[in-house]
Amino acid sequence: WDGPDTKGFVLLLPSDLTSSMERGLLTFKEPVARHGEQAARAGLIGGKTVTEWQREQDRLFPGQPKLPAGWIRVKSRSSDEVYYYHAQTQQSTFDFPLPEGWTKQVSKSSGKTYYFNAKRRQSSYTIPTE
Repeated sequence: WDGPDTKGFVLLLPSDLTSSMERGLLTFKEPVARHGEQAARAGLIGGKTVTEWQREQDRLFPGQPKLPAGWIRVKSRSSDEVYYYHAQTQQSTFDFPLPEGWTKQVSKSSGKTYYFNAKRRQSSYTIPTE
């Protein structure tokens, strides 16, 4: 017992951190990056640079709907699934990126997916590209 003014702290930390004492202080370090993380830090996505993916869009994904500005298709090396990547924002998603103003909806009567743009007061059963 160290008295009524003693404070205790509980730290919840990721399990892969390493701890050590340095000059009387308890320190924590992140683990060494795995191969995929190193590639991401080096500017690679799916094993290629963004520029390489941009150059190969028509060859690798022929006949696909046009993507909104800034978006590219990337094939995942681990699952072979296609996902979408925005180079400027570094956002990635498996859902087709919709142009600004469009939202994905589901019809209450038919259960079909459709797309709606409130500003334009326009709806479409096909994925909008503009």
